[in-house]
Amino acid sequence: IEVTLQGTAGTVVKVVDGADGSAQTVTLSREEVVALGDGTVQVSAVQTDEHGNLGVPSSASFFELDTVAPVADIVSTDGVPPTGVVTDADAGGSVTVTVSFDEDMDQSVIPTLSLSPDVTSSLAPVEVSDGEVTVVGQWDNARTFVAQYTVTDAEVDVDAVSIDVSGAKDVAGNVQATYAVETEFNIDTVNPTAAYSSEIINPNLDDGVSSDADRIVEYTVDFSEPVQSVVAEDISVTGGSLLTVPQLNAEGTQAVFRVEADDASEVSLVVSVLGTVKDLEGNALVVSESAPVAVDTVNPAAPVIAVSDSDATDPEAGAGVFSVTGEAGSSIEVTLQGTAGTVVKVVDGADGSAQT
Repeated sequence: IEVTLQGTAGTVVKVVDGADGSAQTVTLSREEVVALGDGTVQVSAVQTDEHGNLGVPSSASFFELDTVAPVADIVSTDGVPPTGVVTDADAGGSVTVTVSFDEDMDQSVIPTLSLSPDVTSSLAPVEVSDGEVTVVGQWDNARTFVAQYTVTDAEVDVDAVSIDVSGAKDVAGNVQATYAVETEFNIDTVNPTAAYSSEIINPNLDDGVSSDADRIVEYTVDFSEPVQSVVAEDISVTGGSLLTVPQLNAEGTQAVFRVEADDASEVSLVVSVLGTVKDLEGNALVVSESAPVAVDTVNPAAPVIAVSDSDATDPEAGAGVFSVTGEAGSSIEVTLQGTAGTVVKVVDGADGSAQT
């Protein structure tokens, strides 16, 4: 039996032994398949009997030849800008992975999706059940497979997350071509933090206390990663008021501003940068506060003078004829105006008790 196969790329002729008259399987080599080409193949046959008589050709039959592996393309999307980066804003939402194929696929076969590196702490696959088995993802149509991943804020920063797809088959049974894995998205759910330092400007004393004479304190805030901006509304001040607009350096990692302590106050200065400050991906700052700066801008009351001897004599010199009481830790300047001149004495206020 001479079998003629006419394909889209060429013709192949096969001679098959009719044997005992039963159906004979016709097999094609890889080279013959390539020679025919993918597409519709027309098959016809004519036989010569054992005495050499040529028979009537058969009517044509047809089948489809498909040896091309389907090719996949992957697109991933998250629900909240910035796209391509999973952030705090996506927490509780999902990442959708869409796999598109270039031909109709066998929808009874569920492809396998693999994320690398392992980010299951941030992206949990959503399982789908058809009543018999539970799988990740489902066919949307003959050429589109969709999977969902629930986002959790796991405080991680993972760059270059790739997705691989494997195991899918087209309707002819060809296994998909190996997917060329590439970066699909990044994960950044790490919130920036702030570290505070402060300096009293032009201090009048080396006591670390902001007083009337040195009410201005400069704060430097160092961020753990670059932030988008820092404006006056982002600064909270206790015990004073913001004096200068925050200056953010070019790298976005440090802000400097000045604060003025309240007058007539002993409330310590404490500043805090609010969660309205965000990193480059939109994650909010972890709110913390500076160490307190002690403040004393309360002016002391007049010292109390108590005269113990209203008629001091020469023999009593050095014994003390009056006492003065002031604020604990103060320096009391005592001025004595006599008939012959003036004497100024500086007395240590000590513990706030009367000083002779």
